[in-house]
Amino acid sequence: MKGKKNKNKKNRKNNKNKTKDRKKRMRRMPRRGREKQKKGKECNGDEIRRISKIPTAQTVSSTRAFLIPYFLAVIICGIPMFFLEVSLGQFMSEGGIGPWRIAPLFQGIGYATAVIVFLMNCLYNIILSWGFYYFFASLTSVLPWSHCDNEWNTENCTTLEELRLMKQNATSTEEPHLGDKSSGSALGLVASTFAYHNDTLNVTALSELFVDGKGNTSKVIYPDPVTEFWERKVLGLSSGVGEPGNIKWDLALCLLLAWIVVYFCICKGIKSSGKVMYVTATSPYIFMFILLIRGVTLEGSSLGLEYYLNPKWERLADAT
Repeated sequence: MKGKKNKNKKNRKNNKNKTKDRKKRMRRMPRRGREKQKKGKECNGDEIRRISKIPTAQTVSSTRAFLIPYFLAVIICGIPMFFLEVSLGQFMSEGGIGPWRIAPLFQGIGYATAVIVFLMNCLYNIILSWGFYYFFASLTSVLPWSHCDNEWNTENCTTLEELRLMKQNATSTEEPHLGDKSSGSALGLVASTFAYHNDTLNVTALSELFVDGKGNTSKVIYPDPVTEFWERKVLGLSSGVGEPGNIKWDLALCLLLAWIVVYFCICKGIKSSGKVMYVTATSPYIFMFILLIRGVTLEGSSLGLEYYLNPKWERLADAT
C-alpha cells in the first residue's frame, strides 16, 4: 500500500512539474508563438452558405422543391468539407494553408482556399460599403429614393402611388377600327398578359404598352425612384463595358470605411474577432426577423407567401 501511495505522489509531482515547465515555455515564447498555439481552439474553414441566401434562391427557382437539392448538397458536400477543414485546423493548430501540407499533393488546396477567401472578402466588403452608403443617405428628413425630384432621376420616373392614380383614372373608350385591329394602350403595375384579337401581348411591371391600328406595339417604361437611386446614384451604371465611367468617390470612401472596420475587427486575432462574433453571428437573425414581421404586415403579403411556398416538383427535372 505504501508503494502505491508513493507512486501516486510521484505521478502528481511529475504532472505538476510538467505544467510548470509548460507555463515557463509559454512565458519565454514570443507573443506570436503563443497566439499560434492558442489558435488550436479556433476553428478554421469556410462557412456553409448563409441562411439569408435560401429565400433568394427559392424565388429564382420559383419553387419550394429547391430545398431538396440544396439539403442534399449540404449533407453530401458542405458538411463533410466543413468538418474536414475544421478538424484539420483544430488538430494541427494551423491556418488555412498549413493543414494541407499533410500531403504534398494537397498543398494547392490551401493556397486556392486562401485566394477564394480573399476574393469573397472583396465581394462582401463591397456589399458592406453599399450598406454604409444607404445608412448615410438615410440620415435625412426625406429619403432620397422616395421621390423623383432628384438630379439623377429621369423624366419617366414615377412613384408607385402615381402609377396607382394613373391606373384608377384610366378610362376605356371605343376606338374606331383601323383595318382589322383597333388602337389603345395598357398600363401595368405588375407583369401581366392580355389577349388582343388573336395575339397575346405581355406588359412588364411599371410600364405602358401602346398598340396602333396595324398591331404594332411600343412600350414606355416608368422606372421607380428606388431603382433609379440604386442604378444611377449609387452604382452610376454606364451604357456598357466600353464606357467605364468615373470613380464614385462617395462610394469609394464607403468601401475604405468597410476595410477599416474589418481591419479593427481582426487586428488582434482571436481576441478581437471572437468578441465581434457575438454581434455578427446574432444580428443577421434579428434583422431577418424584423424584416419578416414587416413583410407579413404589408398589403399582398399572402400572395407572396403563396408563391414562395408553392412547390413545383417539375422544376427538379429542369437542369437549367
